[in-house]
Amino acid sequence: EQIRLLDEIDFPWTPTEGRRQRESFERKWQSRYQELADFYKEHGHLKVKYQSSLYYWTVTQRRRRRGEGGRTPLTDEQIQLMDEIHFSWTPQNKGQREE
Repeated sequence: EQIRLLDEIDFPWTPTEGRRQRESFERKWQSRYQELADFYKEHGHLKVKYQSSLYYWTVTQRRRRRGEGGRTPLTDEQIQLMDEIHFSWTPQNKGQREE
């Protein structure tokens, strides 16, 4: 029963498998971060369209930083990258609201 439950959440049974998953996750994070950084360069702000996929990604990053919902916490490097593009960790307007 325990093995089945772990299989259902794609538990990495080998160190190599876990490393591949982490590397894939990191590539995806870097890609979305770059998309946000490009948005910032183009628009001069981070007020992404409400309910866009990038909006939901930013919501997830705030939750990861707060350690909510069992998500993997952001690394210090990820936090630093977000800070460098003046990411607001506490949104205050409709373009950045969380619901």
